[in-house]
Amino acid sequence: MPHRNDIDGLRAIAVLSVVFYHLGPFKAVGGGFVGVDVFFVISGYLITGIIQSELDAGKFSVAAFYNRRVRRIFPALFAVYLFCLVASALLEFPAEAKNVGRDVLWSLAFLSNVLFSRATGYFDQASRTDPLLHTWSLSVEEQFYVVFPLLLASLWRLGPRVRNAILLFTAALSLVASERMLAANARHAFYFVQYRAWELLLGSFCALGIVPQVTRRAVAEVLTLAGLAAIFFAIFSIRSTTPFPGYWAIPPSAGAAAILHGGARVRTLGARLLGLAPLRWVGLISYSFYLWHWPLIAFYGSRHDSMTLKAALAILALALLISALSYRFIEEPFRTKPYRRSVRTVLLLGASGMASVAILSVSIPAIAARLKPSAALADAALKYLDYNIDIGSGTCFLSSGYNDLGLFRKDLCLKQTPGRRSLLIMGDSHAAHFTPAFRELHPELDVLQATASGCEAVRRGTGAQRCTQLMDFVFDEFLPQHHVDTIVLAGRWPRDTLHGLEKTIAYLKPLASRVIVLGPVVEYSRPFPQLLASSITSNDGDIIKQHLLPAQHATDLLFARRLRGSGADYYSVYNATCPSSECTSWAAPGVPMQYDEHHLTLGGSELVLDRLGLARGRL
Repeated sequence: MPHRNDIDGLRAIAVLSVVFYHLGPFKAVGGGFVGVDVFFVISGYLITGIIQSELDAGKFSVAAFYNRRVRRIFPALFAVYLFCLVASALLEFPAEAKNVGRDVLWSLAFLSNVLFSRATGYFDQASRTDPLLHTWSLSVEEQFYVVFPLLLASLWRLGPRVRNAILLFTAALSLVASERMLAANARHAFYFVQYRAWELLLGSFCALGIVPQVTRRAVAEVLTLAGLAAIFFAIFSIRSTTPFPGYWAIPPSAGAAAILHGGARVRTLGARLLGLAPLRWVGLISYSFYLWHWPLIAFYGSRHDSMTLKAALAILALALLISALSYRFIEEPFRTKPYRRSVRTVLLLGASGMASVAILSVSIPAIAARLKPSAALADAALKYLDYNIDIGSGTCFLSSGYNDLGLFRKDLCLKQTPGRRSLLIMGDSHAAHFTPAFRELHPELDVLQATASGCEAVRRGTGAQRCTQLMDFVFDEFLPQHHVDTIVLAGRWPRDTLHGLEKTIAYLKPLASRVIVLGPVVEYSRPFPQLLASSITSNDGDIIKQHLLPAQHATDLLFARRLRGSGADYYSVYNATCPSSECTSWAAPGVPMQYDEHHLTLGGSELVLDRLGLARGRL
């Protein structure tokens, strides 16, 4: 396909929006992650155009297609893999370096989107220090291109009308499925190829001429300027809390398609703006820029709680420099002479490179562990970064990934056995992480659970729909009809919830024998296992204190004072965790109190309940 300067500029906007979103100080770019959607549309457009020209000429070859993909994707990507492996071995703990090696292996197989869909959400705090998180988008593209060239070649024989109808139906199905999956499992909707395929197909439609060509300058001008407006609207209006992708991904994707289509035949004002030299330059290095910016940010974030403007600008400059060098000395040489090789040779070299990187991903962390041994307790703590406590996700605990009250299993979560005493725990994830401990410590009780992420355990509260609907059901329908012996309200209490909590306690007093309020949990500015490991290896206990956030202690004191005499029993989780000037670090040998910044492990929850006098036989 002929080179288009405006596409380079569009690439620049896409990559810059992603980079500025990832750089902490630039809060205005709240929807910068939609740059990935723009990339998907561009990719679908360019690659479909190439396949189309080869099919028309009768020269299409699957092997030749993957030859181009290997040349385009692998060289710079392998360099980033090597950097991440070495940097994690030098800068991180052995357990963390091992996780990076695992991520490389999944990314090599172009399955990192599947890995991250299981491990962490894209917007979760825990994902911000994973140097290979951004490879999820490459995995989506490559999974798409495993199927799409073969599908297009097969449909080519059926003629344009049938081919286009099938592709349009497939795209519509993907878009509708994406929107519906947001309610069932938001992570899957974000990470999985079947819910992103419509974006790549949107670019394909522009290349295949499914949309009539634009030849009138006025129409083309409107299209390109409207496309730019749609993209910038998405960048500055969408937030991490916006249900995404689904229908919210239409503005950036359709905007990119409008620019590609409007500028295909007519040189518009929008195309001239996008073709300005600085944007073209960033667009040319955009692949390397995308690959390199995130590891630099992630490794910085693993050592710092927040990013200053000065640090952000330094990382931005360094990423641009490395990307320019990567483009000049890695990307370009492998796509041009004198590095031309036969298709078979390139594919064999690609496979050999993958095997070599796979070996390095296992061996480098192992070598680092031998050369830089850390205390056994430090490694034991770090294992809890991948801790997965059973809090009933998708059944008794509704999170953004399970954003539908219909998923709440009333028959399971609110089941009462005749003749047995019952305890109901309500609230957010800070309530949910106590549920397994209550069940473990009180086998004589029916432990009922009604919890949702970001959910205030108050009547007529605010929050996500899944939360307010769940609380309305329990407070207004379930409790008036079912006697519960003990109701436990817990959460990551904001101070402005206090008035609503007092009214809720008054409402509950006639409905239960006892109402308990568990206060806020101790919170840290970084994941607790990392702080614990650092304090062990450096023999500096003050590291943990330095990252302790004071706001929760003040909230705890306020709640204790205001709820005295309310009719509820208030228990200070904060005091149970920090009974003196030192906060408890280990719930048991090798088991830290917390597994992230503010959630307790099962052992931590059990220890807290025991110290509060809420353990076995004391309820």
